[in-house]
Amino acid sequence: MKLTSVIACYNVAPYLPDCIATLKRNAGTDIEFVFVDDNSTDDTPRLLEEAVHALPNSTLIRHSENRGVSATRNSGTARAGGEYITYLDGDDWLAPGYYPRLAAVAADLGTDFIKVDHIRVTGTRRTLCRAPEHRRRQVLHPLDGVAIEQRETMIDYPNTWSGAYSRRLVDAGLLMFDPALRTCEDRHWTWRLHMNATSYAVVGLDGLRYRRDVRTSLTRAVDDRQLDFLPAFENVINEVASHPMSDHLLPKAIRSFLGIVHHHIEQVSGYQRSTARRFCRRYRQFADTLPQDLFADVIHRMDERRRNRLLSMYRPKGGRRP
Repeated sequence: MKLTSVIACYNVAPYLPDCIATLKRNAGTDIEFVFVDDNSTDDTPRLLEEAVHALPNSTLIRHSENRGVSATRNSGTARAGGEYITYLDGDDWLAPGYYPRLAAVAADLGTDFIKVDHIRVTGTRRTLCRAPEHRRRQVLHPLDGVAIEQRETMIDYPNTWSGAYSRRLVDAGLLMFDPALRTCEDRHWTWRLHMNATSYAVVGLDGLRYRRDVRTSLTRAVDDRQLDFLPAFENVINEVASHPMSDHLLPKAIRSFLGIVHHHIEQVSGYQRSTARRFCRRYRQFADTLPQDLFADVIHRMDERRRNRLLSMYRPKGGRRP
């Protein structure tokens, strides 16, 4: 089996027929489908039963309780039999023939993983989202060029479904997600991948259709699940700090963290009141643990609008005064 697609599903019945229809146009003798139902309460289980009867090389895993997207992907990854593994959410879909092309280019390049472009779908609008690396079909080291602080790099492109990942990474334990993270699990996963893999490439395929602003998406949660970016980045920064290239990587890790913090500052008025209070308190507690001189320098290099919003919540102690 060349490629296994792990399809995570939870209460996606309105969107699943589109997803399954496009999987049928991506099926083949070398393509495996592993569906994981995270204890859905809508019509998702029935639709998945029909899918595994209609699709060759397909398996359905059911969780007896809702365990979250990280554990859902982990269950599918553990069952995957392909030389390469990719991911799909049950509310997204594919262009015809995308998976065979993805499998072929992954095998041809032979890297630990490849990353691809994708199409973002918002209502009827389609937007091509290019992976932020201009070198295409070249074998690169996963840390090559990712630490540039002032622009988006591949470390800021954390979509698990925008790529294919070698079984070598499964064997090394690098494709497992932290099951404690209900959101932002892909950020920690992506940093760990880039810090521990040895080769990757970026390819100009754009066969995945990412459906934006789905009503049930965790990105729209207004409760404490949104705050999982804090333990996610605590993991990232701790692992970066112990990496041989920590001096090179840590400013980028802090800059990425602050970018997420700024996003939450802009969204916090819509959160539950208790969640908003916990966000402010937990962010300040975590910020206190960071190297204050470096923290101040990173904030100073940000644009004025972001800098002022961030400083309104927390001012680094000592070091440069932003």
